Amino acid sequence: ELGHTKIGFVKDMIGSYVGDRRRAGFESGMRALNLPYDASQIQSGNRQEDIHTSVQNLLAQGVTAIICSTDLCASRVLAELHYREKRVPQDISVVGFDDLPIAKYLSPPLTTVRQDRLSLGKCALSLLEALENNIYISSMMIRANLIVRNSTAFFEKKD
Repeated sequence: ELGHTKIGFVKDMIGSYVGDRRRAGFESGMRALNLPYDASQIQSGNRQEDIHTSVQNLLAQGVTAIICSTDLCASRVLAELHYREKRVPQDISVVGFDDLPIAKYLSPPLTTVRQDRLSLGKCALSLLEALENNIYISSMMIRANLIVRNSTAFFEKKD
């Protein structure tokens, strides 16, 4: 809705099922919106050095927004963009995932995807009870909400 068409994704949960699902969600969203993307727009890394390289690669491709697999990853991306003297959201938008309590205190406050923690806990309890009773559940879905803060803005093409 903000006009971004060149979007990057940074995954910091290497080898994680959840991280892989979030990456797949990014790819699915890009296809659903008919936005072009390729594998080079998907970067990964757990350490700040990896984030340094990921952000460098994405900026070289001209992305105008970066979606991160976690808020922790987004905080590292924000720090790297600040180091590179990129203004968020004026130069580039950043989105996290989880809505950790720290997200609203980052600079700028982070736009993020929130999963209700109470619902997560209830699902975990239901899964444990099912396992105790030899009932197998393949997956459970929790509705997420976008929490819009100040790390995203409308993309205005610069001539």
